[in-house]
Amino acid sequence: MKTKITYLLSLISLLTTINLRSQECGTPSTGINQEFSSPLNRSTSDESLCLNVYFHIVRQTNGSGGFNINNIDVIVENLNEYYNPFGIYINKQGVDFIDNSNYYELTDNEFNSLIGINNVSNSINFYLVNSYDYAGRAETILSKNLVVQNTYALFPTSAHELGHCLNLWHTHHGLGCDDTNGCAEAINGTNCSSCGDFVCDTAADPCVLGKLNSNCQYTGGDGYNPDPTNIMSYGGLCRTHFTAGQAQKMRSSILGSSILQQVLSNLCLAPYIDGLNTICNNAEITYT
Repeated sequence: MKTKITYLLSLISLLTTINLRSQECGTPSTGINQEFSSPLNRSTSDESLCLNVYFHIVRQTNGSGGFNINNIDVIVENLNEYYNPFGIYINKQGVDFIDNSNYYELTDNEFNSLIGINNVSNSINFYLVNSYDYAGRAETILSKNLVVQNTYALFPTSAHELGHCLNLWHTHHGLGCDDTNGCAEAINGTNCSSCGDFVCDTAADPCVLGKLNSNCQYTGGDGYNPDPTNIMSYGGLCRTHFTAGQAQKMRSSILGSSILQQVLSNLCLAPYIDGLNTICNNAEITYT
């Protein structure tokens, strides 16, 4: 409950200061879509997939500033809230500090240099910086490295950038904002598997940035009916969920990609009670 309250207080305090343009994502969209097949239909099974994530907090050279380490668990909790419904679990592999003022105020030209520092081979590396050209960026679509501005770390930006690492594209890929590489998905979705975000249960999206009302409804009026609540849209604080098709693509990628197989772990243990099966009894029994 404490972490939820912390998240809500942060949300309220930032609602009036967030610049919609800075919600944009810097992940390159010029690559080729990769599709993976999973044996025995493991991409859609109930099998839990545990992913290591290592957090790197960038501070100034003198050790001041930086993301509050006490809120790292809030990021993990939020990520699990989005990913757990699809059998994907996040394990906090560790946290360290990078004391370098050059990267504290990061520019995109410095991205590749930053992700080479303290990089952990068996984890998705999550770098937190004070400021950046974008709210966040993954190295590429399907990769093990991402950067998020401190201001946006407790918001859906973190889940959005992790989605790129797990092989998801923007829902407006090929259509809107600055993401016009590749072919555009037709409004009726007839080319959904080969254009747009390559996922057929996400609606064609011309980019919802700046076209939403206070109820998170699209106001573009151009015949499209995009979903601004999808994590991979530019819906800002409206974003709440992935689709089943996106989940299948992520699971197939985790199981089929040699890059993502490196971050698989067995440390995400589901909660359980250890003790006798029958609770109602006369003896004094301890359960853990």
